[in-house]
Amino acid sequence: TPSLHLVTIVILTLRQALESYSSLIEYNKNYEIDQSSEDLSENEDEYVEEEEGMHFFRLRIHHLLHSMFKLEPIHLAATLLHPRYRLLKKCSLYEVRECHLYIRQRMAQIKSMKTNKSTSDISEKHSSTVNNETLNEPVEKKPKRFGEDFETGNVSDEFDNEYDDELHKYLEQRIDTESIDDNPLSFWYQNRLTYPILSQLARSIYSIPASTANVERTFSGSGMMINSRRTRLNPEQINNAMFLRSVKQNE
Repeated sequence: TPSLHLVTIVILTLRQALESYSSLIEYNKNYEIDQSSEDLSENEDEYVEEEEGMHFFRLRIHHLLHSMFKLEPIHLAATLLHPRYRLLKKCSLYEVRECHLYIRQRMAQIKSMKTNKSTSDISEKHSSTVNNETLNEPVEKKPKRFGEDFETGNVSDEFDNEYDDELHKYLEQRIDTESIDDNPLSFWYQNRLTYPILSQLARSIYSIPASTANVERTFSGSGMMINSRRTRLNPEQINNAMFLRSVKQNE
């Protein structure tokens, strides 16, 4: 299950909750983390005074959340590509614009790769056809029309906004948030024909895990598997064993 989109949500939620003692109590009440908080809500204008130790740790954690965790465009893009969080409500206008720019750049890269692939296929077919034909006949040159350099075609031909517009259509689409699955890949699979480039980008981004915990567990497991008593294992056997172990753990 994809997890990269949760990075933005978790970081921004913690930053907001730890910004002040009152916001921390409010967060506690909203999510009913501690039932004893009901005693504090009898008078919403009065809060228990924050203890010195809690004040120190709250400010320290709040500072570390800003200094140690930097939200990169790919984190924001992963959140935007989840239809439930696509508007990035808690993000700044600058972050939203950076996210849109990043997604459009990635979409342009995907489109360029597809174009190059199709062009290479066409050129190969054309070269094979030319080799079978006689090359002695001169090619008739088409005369250039006066003012041709100033002519413009369709807007879509000039700016090629067919694929860029996928992002705009996705953001403008009316989606019932209650029917959205927690796994965003379900949405992109269902809409892969409507958003061919954006769905491919979503699959690429969501293949990145939010943390390296799974990778570290894999290395730890391989360390237990490879020892002096198992020196006859070849690399292929080790890879197969690690794959089966990973599948078994994710069941």
